[in-house]
Amino acid sequence: MSYYTNEVFGIATNILEPSYVDRGRLDKDIQKLLSRDTHLALRGESKCGKSWLRQRNMPDAIVVQCRLNKKVKDIFIEALAILGLNYITETIKGGTKKTSITAETEGAVPLIGKIKAKLGFDTSSTSSEKSIPISNGLDDLRFIAEAINASGRRLVIEDFHYLRPAERRDLQLILKPCGITKPLLSLLEYGQRITYSYT
Repeated sequence: MSYYTNEVFGIATNILEPSYVDRGRLDKDIQKLLSRDTHLALRGESKCGKSWLRQRNMPDAIVVQCRLNKKVKDIFIEALAILGLNYITETIKGGTKKTSITAETEGAVPLIGKIKAKLGFDTSSTSSEKSIPISNGLDDLRFIAEAINASGRRLVIEDFHYLRPAERRDLQLILKPCGITKPLLSLLEYGQRITYSYT
């Protein structure tokens, strides 16, 4: 089989199949680690193949890309949005804030149902089948955990090193207690250390 040079060489966002090499049986090692109920950090130099390795082994992940000045709250809102869930905050009478999560797509409606059932909400009413109230906003970590777990997909936070040190610490201290059972995969550049990592 023959290929054009651009199908083999160069930097690409998506996997160039003729270029992909399972180096040192990394795919098998990654699959073994992903079968465990732990958070996983993948580390390497820029453009060494971290994203391709993730795409190959976690094709249906919830991928959140970190950028400068991104906060933990932004990561969770983006993860929910990928699942088709919209985070809404309204100010009602007296200045009180009312927060809810609403299914923006038909595919997200069953997810709302699963979360309600898991957290003990009344599922008999059909009037609010597309939304669920969140009493403490994104501080209600149970909801975030259940939304991710109910989706059956893994949370991937790419370019973790772009977060400010305080945000990295807060995120890692939050993730384990809140009960996200699918592994977290943080993609870091060479030379960055995970100071507060859990396993």
